[in-house]
Order: sequence, then structure tokens, then C-alpha cells
Amino acid sequence: MIRSLALALTLMASLALAWLDIRVPAPAGPDAPATAYSEARALKDVEVLGQAPHPIDSLRHDQVRDYLIGRLKDLGLEVRVQNARAFHEFDLGGRQIISGADVQNLIGVMPGRNRNAKALAVMAHYDSVPGSPGAADNTAGVVSQLEIARALKAQGQPERDVVFIITDGEENGLVGAHAFYGQDPLAKRIGFVLNMDTRGSGGRTFMFQTGAGDGQTIDLFRRSAVDPRANSLAVFIYEHMPNDTDFTVSRRMGILGLNYAFMGREFDYHSPTATPANNQPGAIQDMGRQVLAAARAVAYAKVLPAKTPDKVFGDLFGKVVIAYPPLLGWLLLVVSIVFTTAAVLRERKKGEIGWIETIRAYSAALALLFFLSALASFVRDATLVPRGFVDQLPLLARFGWFEAALGFTMLGGVLLGIGALMQGQRRLWALIVPIVLGAACYLIGRDLIGAGAAVGAALFATPAFGRPVRPWSVVGAFLKLALLIALIAQAFAPSAAFMIEWPLLLITTGVLIASFAGGLDRPVALLACGIAAVLCLGWALGEIHMLTLGVGADLPAALGLFFWTAALAIVPLIAVTPRPISLSVFAFTAAIVTLGVIVFDTPPTARYPRATEVMYVHDADTDRYYRTDLLQTLDPWTEQALKADSGKVRKRSLFPLAQDPVFVADATGNVTARTPPPHFTCHAPNGCSDPVIHLVNAPYESLQPQLEAQDIQSVAGGDRHVLIDLWFGGENRRVILAVKSDRPFKASLFGTPLSKPTKAGKWLTVVWAQPPLPPGLLWIGGSQGLSLVLPHGAKLEVRYAAVVPGWPKDAKPLPPRPGNVMAYSSSDSTAEVGTFKIEQ
Repeated sequence: MIRSLALALTLMASLALAWLDIRVPAPAGPDAPATAYSEARALKDVEVLGQAPHPIDSLRHDQVRDYLIGRLKDLGLEVRVQNARAFHEFDLGGRQIISGADVQNLIGVMPGRNRNAKALAVMAHYDSVPGSPGAADNTAGVVSQLEIARALKAQGQPERDVVFIITDGEENGLVGAHAFYGQDPLAKRIGFVLNMDTRGSGGRTFMFQTGAGDGQTIDLFRRSAVDPRANSLAVFIYEHMPNDTDFTVSRRMGILGLNYAFMGREFDYHSPTATPANNQPGAIQDMGRQVLAAARAVAYAKVLPAKTPDKVFGDLFGKVVIAYPPLLGWLLLVVSIVFTTAAVLRERKKGEIGWIETIRAYSAALALLFFLSALASFVRDATLVPRGFVDQLPLLARFGWFEAALGFTMLGGVLLGIGALMQGQRRLWALIVPIVLGAACYLIGRDLIGAGAAVGAALFATPAFGRPVRPWSVVGAFLKLALLIALIAQAFAPSAAFMIEWPLLLITTGVLIASFAGGLDRPVALLACGIAAVLCLGWALGEIHMLTLGVGADLPAALGLFFWTAALAIVPLIAVTPRPISLSVFAFTAAIVTLGVIVFDTPPTARYPRATEVMYVHDADTDRYYRTDLLQTLDPWTEQALKADSGKVRKRSLFPLAQDPVFVADATGNVTARTPPPHFTCHAPNGCSDPVIHLVNAPYESLQPQLEAQDIQSVAGGDRHVLIDLWFGGENRRVILAVKSDRPFKASLFGTPLSKPTKAGKWLTVVWAQPPLPPGLLWIGGSQGLSLVLPHGAKLEVRYAAVVPGWPKDAKPLPPRPGNVMAYSSSDSTAEVGTFKIEQ
């Protein structure tokens, strides 16, 4: 009874400690000290900026820009607008993408005492994605800039200039940051960057990325941070993810700094529900106070941090940051190895550990590692919520239940695995259970990763089970495997190794005390192992919470290793707990109940509405009109919207508007276009049909103005130069241009060669967003257009899509949306798609 109670109390205390670690602080009121950060003061700006969507190609964007210019001036800053054209190259799913826009970065300078010193940049972006008010992403970052500027001004003139960079076009591929760091003269004076962004509308703020060579940067962060959440594991993971923020640009420029974001309530990320009312109270306070502390430390410092070797770092329960050189990790491992060896040798002399059962326990520990990964995948699959950025929104609406289901399932898996090993179970069960689990992963979610992990569990579990294994053999085997994992991590990923090295130090200490106390079931041993378990498990659950928010919905199997590490803390307690298999039944029952809530309580609500993205599309190639659903879902409202013109719903390719075939239904034709289609010009003696791209056999520059007197067919062979002169009407729009050739070719945009060569048979896609313009034309062409150089005889295919906001006035309107249905992203817009013929 005492041993079961010790385990139960340990689990409850760990959960309480983790909750204290991840809860957001209370927001400061309007009467907070002038030099302090106040969310109440910042919320006045949130209410203005977060009223409506303000993507770069919207009229609302200009209103937000003008408001921010006024606020920067009110703060007494030196204010100017950087008007620039920029683009960003990246790969997405094997596709080469170029995203760009004409941007308007807002720059406010707070002069320091030493105007020649390297400046501090405080950075956030003010554009939102289409369809989202962006009250969190990234209004939270922008209003934090304003409140930080006010607080610094109240403190007195800083030592160096503080530059508040409110970037434009971050959602269009970081183009505002590229424009500033690539074109603005002030960029050369920036010596340190603090960037803010968000993923969701709540949660604790995490400092998740640093500049390369962050040794002194982390020292500064450790000294100045207020209730910090940060660790080098996040830096390691983020470097291997495809995600980017504006900080990515400054980091690649070699500028040191810190990148912050709060993460939680992810349903609201890029969603119409990202309103001021849905921001979690205290989330903006947490971001602002953390970044203000760092800004104050840098702005008033005589010397900025220099580049020094990276450090391993992490916070303890959001209160203190521990940082040290990577080599120190080896010392931590040596101590844990010594403690483990001493405890194991003592128990072996007592006859409590046998060689054969240790080998079996070691195999079982490996099996449990794979088993937990498979279980995490199964929980995700069992929610019956598809994967995908938008498809998984119903899961994000109930993410707390998902985390609870994961936690109960992992606990059940640990109790089942260790209990079966200790009580002695037939090898047949060790084979059947993982195989059934793997089959479920594949049949429910076509989850090959989960199925593969289950096969791994079966392979290692089969030789492990049979006769019972004693407690000390179990504990020794688990610690040895943990030490091996830690050694591998320390050798190949030292910045991430602390996640297992720190718990090991405490757990091995508790185990050594238990050995001297006379056994794992002695009161002193239970107390020592219990204290170590509470500290380790409480800390680990806080870290797992952040990891689950980051990768849990997309790659749940990756959580298996972290849950296994967390479970390591309670292995000594489970090893002496009577009938752990029986206890696993309660854990699995709780998991089933929480999964049932997700599966059966899924109707959309006004707070968590169903996403829809319907558009009115003109196919210029066939002169047909369609209503289409870009989300590839046919909920009742979407189906009603598509069939409004009595069209039959079917699948059709509308590339490059959508990468995969989408649902379409015929729509009424002859609808008046909101703006002229994108117009591509060519230069030839007899003119060109519209639209057209013209291929010539000489550089474009050499054809002016002689081309009109030249017979194009008589030019000799050689490289073929294609120039796309793209212009827009005065209305805002987004254009997608996709080009593909059967031969590799060179390309440049606005006179700048692309950094990566194009591949034969692969699409090169250019996405361009144009802000609203006065009546007239904006040329994106001439010698600054999209220029292609192809080998002679190469075949070229070009497709385009142009999107303008708003439903056509002459078209039958969309049916009214119920309160639990929302227009997502570019929904309710008008588009044209088409291809270009080639003249030679």
C-alpha cells in the first residue's frame, strides 16, 4: 500500500510542478511602474491592430501601417518607412519556391548616447495572413515593441541606438526582413537582434533560437531573464525544421540575438479566430517582460556579446537558466556512470542482480522505447483527425484532451511494460500486443512510422519476457540503456543531451541512496527516489508539453523518446509497486475516455468553427468558370456553396492555384472580372497574342530598340532568353507563376540570379503579392522581370494563377455561413488560372 501510494503521490506532485512551470503569468495593469512592461497598456494597441485581417495585399494593411507610424512618432522615435522590393527562395516538399512582394518596413530609432556603437534591433512583423486578424501573429509582437520602447524611454537614454524594426511581408516569405538586411544601410549597424513572433494565441513565451556562437549571448540571457523558458534542445530542433521567422534572415547574416515566441491555443494560428478577445490573458505580458529584460540588458551595456563557442543551456521550472560548455556534459555523464556502477555492484554482491535477467531487462527497456513511440502514434491516429495544417484544426481545438490522452496512454504503457517484465508474461503476448498496435496504426491512419515502431517493440520484447525479473535488474538495465542514449547524444548532439543527462544525475543519486538504504522498498529509498522522480518528471513534463505543441500533432512518434526519458524517473518506484499491470488498466481506461471526448465531441462551435476555403475561379484555357474548395473537404456548407449554380461536384486540377486536384463545380460564366488578368508582354516584329511569352535567341538588352526591325526567325541558334514582363492593374492581388522545362535552366528575378539552379522537369514557382495601388500600372517587368535562360531547343511550360480578394459582384452570392463555420485564408476570393503558349 505504501509503495503504491508513493507512486501515486509522485505522479500527482509531478503534474502540479509541471503545471506551475507552464502557466502564464498574470497580466500587469495600467498602473504598473513606467519602466515595467504592462499588458494592459499594450492591449489598447491590440484592439486597434487586431480588428481585421491585414495581409500585405489589402487596404487594411495600409491602415495598420499608418497607425503604427503615428504610434512610433508618439513615442518620440526617429521614424521612416523603407520601401523596397524583395523576394525569398525556399524549398517546400521538393518544390522550388520564390516568394516576394513590394514591402514597407517601419523603422523607429531611439538614439543612444554613443551613436557610433553597434545598435540593438527589436523586431516583429506587422502583416497578417489573409483571412486572419492576426491579433496574436504578430500583433502581440508589434505591441510588445511599442510597450518596450515606452519602458526604455522611461528608464532614460540607452547606451546605444535601439532600432525598432516593424517588418512587412513576413508571411510572404520573410521578404521584409530580406529587404531590410539586404538593402537598408542601417542594417550594417545592427549588432544584436531580439525578434518576437507567435504560434497560436496563448501559452508561455519560449526563447527558442539564438545566433551562431551564442556563448556570451546565453550568459547575458541567463543574467537578465525573467521567469525564462528556454533551452538548447529547442535551438537544435528548430535548426532542423523547415520553419522560419524574420530572425532567420539576421541569423544568416551572422548577427547575434535571441528569438522569442509564445506557443499555445494553436487553433487560432493563422485563423479567423485570432481576435483580441481570444488572446490568452498573460501571454503578451510574458512575451513583453521577457524581451524587455533582454532589451534593457543589451541597450544599456557598454559592450555587446561577442561570438564565442555555443553553450548547452536550459531553464529549471522557468526560474533559473543553467548554462555550461558542451564538454561539461561528459563530466555529468561520468558522475551518473559512477553512481550507477556503484549501486549495481552493491546489489550484485547481494545477489539481487543476475546477468541473464539483466540482459532480458535491457531488451525490455529497448522494447518499451519503441512501444511508447508506437503508442504515441496510435493516440494521434485514434483521434480520427486527419493530419495537415488545416485538417488538424479539430484536434487543435481539443489539444488539452489530446495531451491528457497521450499522458494516460504513456503511463499505461510504462506500467504494462515494466509490470509484464517483472511479473513474467508469456512471450506470445509480447509479440501479439505490439503487432496489433502496429496494425491499428496502419489501418486507422496509414501510419507507417507508428507501425514500424510497433514492429521494433515486438522484436525486442519477444526475447525479454518469460520468467519474472527482479526489481534491481530492471532498474540497472534501464539506467544502462539511458546512459548509452546519453553517451550517443553527448557525442553527436551535445546541445540536446542535457534532456537525459540532467534527469540521470538525480535518478542515479536516488538509486545509489536506495542501495545504501537496504533496498528499493525501504522508506528512505522511496523518499530519495520519490524526490528525484518528482523533480525529474515535473521538469520533463513541462518540456514535453512544449514539444507536443511543436511536433505532437504532426510527428507524435518523436515524443516516444522523451516520454521514455520521463518514465525513467519512476522506474525505481514501479519496480517495487505491487501489480503494476492492474494499475495500467486504470491509466488506459482514462486514456480511452479522453480519446472518446476528442472523437465524439467534435461538432464545430462558434469558438472553434469549421474552416472553409471556397473560391470563384476562371480557367482561361477553357473559358470555364468554377466554384472550388481549396481545403479538399466537403462539409455540408461547402457542398452547398459549390452546387449553388447547379454544377456537379468533381475533382479537377487548378495548378498552380492548388498543388493537388480539388473539388470543383461548374459556375455561371460571363462574369465580369474584378480586375484585368495578369498581362505578359513580348517583343516581336508583329506583336504577340495575349497572353504570351516570347522566346528569343539573344539577351533581352541587345534587342532594344533594334528588335522591331529584326526578323526573329532568322536569328542563329544558342541559349534562348525568356523575359516575362508582368504588370498589374491598380487593385491588390496575388499572382502565382509556375515554370518548368525539360532541361535545366538559369533564372533571375529583378536582375538577381537565383541562388539554386533549377532542375529539369521540376516546377519553379514564383508567388508575388502586390499591395493596393492608386489607379495606374505597376511594372514588375522590363529588365527587372522574371528572366529565364534555356538551352536551345528546350521545351518550356508556364502556368499562372492570379487571386484578388472578394467574390465577383455578378456571380450568385455564397450561402450565409452558420456561426460555427468560418472563411479561412483566401476564401471568398476570385481567381484566374491559365497557361501560356510559346512563340519562337
